[in-house]
Amino acid sequence: MREIFKRVPPDDSRSLVRAAVVCTSWHDILSDADFAREYRAFYGAPPVLGFLHNTRHKRSWEKGRIRHYRKEYVVSNFVSTASFRTPACRERRHWRVLDSRHGLVLFHTPKRWRVKADPDCADIIWNGWSDDDDNKYEQENEGVTWNAAVLCAKDGCDHIYCHGGPFLEPNAIETTGHSAVVGNKVYFPCEETDSLVEYDKAGQKLSVIALAEEEDDDLPWLDLMGVEDGMLLLATMMNFRLCLWSMEAGPSKTAVWVRRRVIELEPLLPATALIRMWVVGFAEGVGVIFLNTKAGLYTVELSSGRSKKVHGGTSFREVRPYMSFYTRGTD
Repeated sequence: MREIFKRVPPDDSRSLVRAAVVCTSWHDILSDADFAREYRAFYGAPPVLGFLHNTRHKRSWEKGRIRHYRKEYVVSNFVSTASFRTPACRERRHWRVLDSRHGLVLFHTPKRWRVKADPDCADIIWNGWSDDDDNKYEQENEGVTWNAAVLCAKDGCDHIYCHGGPFLEPNAIETTGHSAVVGNKVYFPCEETDSLVEYDKAGQKLSVIALAEEEDDDLPWLDLMGVEDGMLLLATMMNFRLCLWSMEAGPSKTAVWVRRRVIELEPLLPATALIRMWVVGFAEGVGVIFLNTKAGLYTVELSSGRSKKVHGGTSFREVRPYMSFYTRGTD
């Protein structure tokens, strides 16, 4: 049975959950930490179990006939897309999702709102700011002009079973958006300029990479999505087409942006979705792009071209795919 269970597709987590309650012997197999490691090694990249996103809300109260509004606050949300739906994690007020990687989720919350993690939700990594840091980075409206990423800190790790291991939290100022990791380097998009911030973990250095030269007017605005085939992946929308770009070494070791592929979205999405759409997320390892459209949130598989509607909302700015194996075994 061990070999049979190993061949249950990771995106069919419902079958594994049901098998675990059939009998004691099956439960013991599926709860074994060795089976969890074997299962993860067999499939490599974990499946997408859902996604996280941030929303903004305004506090309001009524005094007589007049409604008063205070400044906005952030709420983080998790939406499950797996066949087996876990008990819903309640929305987190004043918690901002920053990153999700290796089955871990990185949040930031002002010190005055910090509470204990919910054991029923995904693992939570605290960003331990000092009081001075809170004063420096927090405004009354919780505005964020910095970003952070969660990284595995194990030397030589293949990232198959590093869930729960040591981690790092590199930060970059004046950036938002998605981060990407290539080898020992972490990349963040710069908020104010058309460039990337590169953080070298080994050398503990920061540098800036221009996405386009000032005279290069033909290159469209590129959004950093993640990593594919060991290279940075950037995306842009052009006339119902999803254009994917990667950074390659050019003459004199300068960065050159090369268009890798173009995906025609018109045959994949309904007509109403084509009215307005933009890229809001990318699941590394499985090649799944998240598109916010007028008709809802869609995923597009880069390998097969298959599309799927995963949410009815139409105002997503960024989503963080949560990827992990839904196996019971732990270290």
